[in-house]
Formats: sequence, structure tokens, C-alpha cells
Amino acid sequence: MPPASPSARFFEPLVRDLVERSASSLLGIYGPRTDSLRTFLSQVLQKPAGHPDSFLADPVFEAIFDWETADVTMSDLAERDFLTEALVAAMGTEADDERLKEYVFPRSGNRSLTNMRRGST
Repeated sequence: MPPASPSARFFEPLVRDLVERSASSLLGIYGPRTDSLRTFLSQVLQKPAGHPDSFLADPVFEAIFDWETADVTMSDLAERDFLTEALVAAMGTEADDERLKEYVFPRSGNRSLTNMRRGST
């Protein structure tokens, strides 16, 4: 197994807490009455996130890090039929909700072409 990246190590305590708290919550909500069943479920539910038998999938934190920009604008991507004009227009429209105002992608701004090629924006 390759060594964990610095960002993965940064989030290890958070992921561990998510696994432990979700297991504890489920056991608290459903309250198995027998000790052996409770122990078994606790062991199953507390497997590390992303493990094949885990209750939780690998977390995704990519959105909180800055993107590496490309020398291609949103308009360029629309002109090349990589994105539709309607999508570029929608992504460039500022939301009414104050919390969403930072999620505007201007036509002239550079974006992460690598992430767009992967399908994640």
C-alpha cells in the first residue's frame, strides 16, 4: 500500500471520528440487546472508511483545496464543445444565496482542466 499523502494524514483524525461516531449512533439508535450482537456490530461498523467491508466509503475532501488552473477559460471550453454554452452561462451566474456566491465560474476565469476532464468540477 502506498504511503498516505500529507492531505490524507491531515484528515485521519476526522475520518476516524466519523467512523466511530456513526457506529456509536447506529448502535445507540437500534440498541441491540445482546452483548455478543452489539460487539459484533461494533466491530463491523468501525472498520476503516474505504475498507471493502466498511460501513463508510472513502471520504472526498478535494473541494476544500485550491485547484490548479489551466490556460483555458470557460469560454474556450464552450467554443471547443467541451462544455455547452448553457452550462457555462449557468456556472457564471451568481446565486441569490449569500453562502453560494463564491461558487461562480466566470467565462474569462481559468479553471482546472484536469478536473473537468475527469468529470469533477
